[in-house]
Amino acid sequence: MEEGDVINMGTLFGESKQNTSTNPGEDEDDDDLIDIDDRLYFPPEENEVDISKNIRDMVHVEITINSVCNPGCKGLCLRCGANLNTSKCRCQKQEKEKYSGPLRNLRSEMQKK
Repeated sequence: MEEGDVINMGTLFGESKQNTSTNPGEDEDDDDLIDIDDRLYFPPEENEVDISKNIRDMVHVEITINSVCNPGCKGLCLRCGANLNTSKCRCQKQEKEKYSGPLRNLRSEMQKK
């Protein structure tokens, strides 16, 4: 398994920038192009960094609601996970809840953290 390229996120430490590049001058121009609101701020006196909000935001951007492999694909049942292309749904036909399926508790779990 190959690891992806290292990306300089333009992180700010206090008031000064810390260049993590091995080649000096390589990413200096890129740091100036990043909007200050898009940079992460980590106070130097903090021992731990909570990036859960940033990861949650990145996951929300990457998730597509109706992801199917092709337009003719029926997808998976949100309750039992059955492949609707090859079989019928095993769960009973019940009135659909507002948030149903295996991810129904995800919102409340994410808000607790």
